[in-house]
Amino acid sequence: MPRPTTTARLGKISGPIPVHPDVTNQPPAAAPTVEVFWRPGCSYCAALKSDLARRGIAAVWRDIWVDGDARAFVRSVNHGNETVPTVRIGERTMTNPTGDQVCDLLTDTQ
Repeated sequence: MPRPTTTARLGKISGPIPVHPDVTNQPPAAAPTVEVFWRPGCSYCAALKSDLARRGIAAVWRDIWVDGDARAFVRSVNHGNETVPTVRIGERTMTNPTGDQVCDLLTDTQ
């Protein structure tokens, strides 16, 4: 079956406009939020921050020494320990991940 085509005449389009089969009328899904729980002086946190920035991955950075809710969350997923960096994307978390692991999880949740 031939695809419909468009014809331009004096700046107007006549005839049906082809629509790619993957296009929907739904707005694009929002990218999941990357949350990184960290603390000052943590070299692993600094390395992850640099790696994510190099990859162009935006994240919300939550200092567990300042934010009590962030501290409680980190303890809840790390057997009572304040192990950082801890990353949350959606409902999934990782402790001390590499940039590659964050990328993989980010891809899995989109």
